[in-house]
Amino acid sequence: MTPRMLIFIPLAVIQLAVPGWIIYRQEQILHHGREFKFQTAPVDPYDAFRGRYVALQFAVVPPPDYTVRDRKIWVRFEADENGFAKIKEVCETPLAGDDVVMATRRYGRLQFPFDRYYMEEMAAPKAETTYRANSRSEHQNAYATVRVLNGHAAIEELYIEHKPIREFLRTESDK
Repeated sequence: MTPRMLIFIPLAVIQLAVPGWIIYRQEQILHHGREFKFQTAPVDPYDAFRGRYVALQFAVVPPPDYTVRDRKIWVRFEADENGFAKIKEVCETPLAGDDVVMATRRYGRLQFPFDRYYMEEMAAPKAETTYRANSRSEHQNAYATVRVLNGHAAIEELYIEHKPIREFLRTESDK
């Protein structure tokens, strides 16, 4: 085997392994993670590398006495009486569990690593418009389910009026 092949083969394996690991981890979170519902707030989104998405902002606010800004923090969630995620604990040192996510406090809000709901190129603009209209203060009937596993999180679904966004768009177009 030539020296070039000795270099090429491990590099090719790494190039396949990294995206494979990312996909595997996301699938594990979605299949085995603990589900939380997050109320959303409105936020035109396009990512040149990953495509169209609906930009999400969540109506989860940090405790008023918590003033740390622009640093990583760990947030432990619990469900409120309506089944929506609420903050149980905030800590500057790592926490463990299937109810913990790392976040950053910016501009008085918590910024989570899950804030984009990716969709098909053609459906995303309509979904974004529908989401914005249904997450305003007079409506607020949009929410997302997020799965959490071992400190990692993935958005499972975006809902409008308790229907998955794709189903909601389909029923709206049938009217």
